[in-house]
Amino acid sequence: MAAIMMVPGLFGNGCVWDEVQRFFEELNFRCYPVTLPLRRKLTEVPDPELGKIGIGEDINSLRTQIAEVKKTLKPNECFIGMAHSRGTFLILMLQQQQIFAERRERLFDRIVLVVPAPPKGIKALSWSGLKGYLSLRPRYWFLGRPVKRTFAGMAYAVMEENMPIYKKMAIYKSLSWESGRVVAETLFSPLPIEVEKINCPVLVIGASQDRLVPQPIARKIAVLFKAEYRKIDGPHFLLKGPACRCLCETIRNWIWGV
Repeated sequence: MAAIMMVPGLFGNGCVWDEVQRFFEELNFRCYPVTLPLRRKLTEVPDPELGKIGIGEDINSLRTQIAEVKKTLKPNECFIGMAHSRGTFLILMLQQQQIFAERRERLFDRIVLVVPAPPKGIKALSWSGLKGYLSLRPRYWFLGRPVKRTFAGMAYAVMEENMPIYKKMAIYKSLSWESGRVVAETLFSPLPIEVEKINCPVLVIGASQDRLVPQPIARKIAVLFKAEYRKIDGPHFLLKGPACRCLCETIRNWIWGV
């Protein structure tokens, strides 16, 4: 039916897509959840080289993975780019670069942006969002080093408030160390996106309880890309928990309706 490339946000890895992947594979979609370079889980010792990773290295890794998937696509098979939070930068950067332009192909036929990180030109850093980032460890001199959020900081910033603590902890342990350089780039140097080069239908998903990308910001991003907009009742981390089913059904209905 279609193939979906699933790109995580900050502190994410391929495992954050488990529930979404299961939903779409039951509908006969082929799913390719991405783990970006050197992202070890928080339960493991971080790779000291992770802190040197920046958007360039992540783009190159994703480009390589996409090229392998493209080889497996059937004629006229729909290829969907789906990303969460900071991962939306990567999807959009690759789409605007048109890395397969030599074959006169657009990269993705559909793009789904789940609580997207704002590109350059849209300001979004709120006190709630800043409070979440203040939980980074190490807090000082994190550039060039692997970083993580504390459990309390992660729970506050991205998880459902009424979710039982043991479920929050299970999600937390499934997340990854992140590059301090990537965190700084995302916070302080968001990239510009050339809207006219995003040449396919786009869906933007906002979350009613999102502390990092408040719903009005998600709406602005949808307007910027002339995208369809849908709101889910849930937190920033929609990929697991009670809101996930609604998220999946919303995306499915949009894909089938385009």
